[in-house]
Amino acid sequence: MEPDAEIAIRLQRVFDGRATAHDFDRLMTWLREHEGRGSRVKELGDFAAHWAFRNQGIVWRHLNTYFNYIQLIIDDSYGRLTVDRVLSSAIANLELLTKQEVHQRHAMSKERIKKLLRVAFSKIESCHFDPQDDEIKLVAKSMVSSKEYNLIMTYSCHERAAFSPADLVADLGTSLVDSGLIFEADRARLEKQTNLIAAYVMTRMHGTSLHRDGCDPITLRLAHSNGRLVIYAEFRVWKPEWDPAVEDPIIICVTAFESHCAAAKWCARDLLEMEMIICPVELGSNQTIAALA
Repeated sequence: MEPDAEIAIRLQRVFDGRATAHDFDRLMTWLREHEGRGSRVKELGDFAAHWAFRNQGIVWRHLNTYFNYIQLIIDDSYGRLTVDRVLSSAIANLELLTKQEVHQRHAMSKERIKKLLRVAFSKIESCHFDPQDDEIKLVAKSMVSSKEYNLIMTYSCHERAAFSPADLVADLGTSLVDSGLIFEADRARLEKQTNLIAAYVMTRMHGTSLHRDGCDPITLRLAHSNGRLVIYAEFRVWKPEWDPAVEDPIIICVTAFESHCAAAKWCARDLLEMEMIICPVELGSNQTIAALA
């Protein structure tokens, strides 16, 4: 792929710390066309291209995995957590990955991992496996091979974040080097703009609805927490069918993307005064996130 002069100029603005949302949009959508599925750069390019509604991608898979994990906790609180339930959740989480991603992680096929998971859970069925209970995990670990245990923990539990700003900037640097836009020595210049890149990312994630089959969508929102800007995900877990006494849904919030951006520096005053940021936002020419007029 041959970068044109326009892309190079917009990238220079990123290096100078004065890039706008339009600069990032153009750069990310250009890079997106040459990235494979599962790439963090493609993920950001997808948010730039069609941010309002998503039904695939790294963040979508991450939050669906979290939902499966939360469902295990709810089942456990009602005394309904079974080995079969944990196995079903683990396989559901595995299915969120592509065959290529699974092979890259484990050098095994998805079908092979499913078989290993079923064998592993059949061995620990008697101990009522709970992925949150450290004592039970130790018992389970003694019953299965190390490979089987690692697969159980990989697909039964939940990773804290889909990716970090540092992860994204590292991948962005690799993509830019591969495209011929920068040299390896330029990565340090890109890393200096990590907060600017993170601020842009959050404006593109804010307001996105993530589709879930048969459930309310997950909504991504910009927020300031402990003085830092984050993207949190909010979704509803409706009352369990076996407990008619529970009438209202449980509102679940989880951090989807964390940054080191100080809210007081990166947000316009009107956003800082909002208890909940619902309005559309944009990264302006002064490198401040503000509400769209």
